[in-house]
Amino acid sequence: MAKGVNQIRRLFTLGCILLAAFTLAADIYEWWATGQWNLILFGDIAFRLFPETLNIFQAIIQRYVWAYLWDPIAQTLLLLPVFPVLGTIGLGILTWDLSKRRFR
Repeated sequence: MAKGVNQIRRLFTLGCILLAAFTLAADIYEWWATGQWNLILFGDIAFRLFPETLNIFQAIIQRYVWAYLWDPIAQTLLLLPVFPVLGTIGLGILTWDLSKRRFR
């Protein structure tokens, strides 16, 4: 595999793990400050980053792509907590990468 692809995969893995760690730290801090355990959701981050675009994205998907793609699929993804999903993706890729190296 090309060297550039390996570097991109490592950066993506590191980014997933770091974002998962930061959101876990923010979740723990909020729990400590308020006494309530509320996880940061993908939808919360998407709305904070681009609030106007999220509604337009919904309308385009429902009208022009496939309505089923938005209602159960995209909504489910937006309601998932960030740290377990990104942590699982990052650790999964890291484990896969380390197992490939071990068998070479």
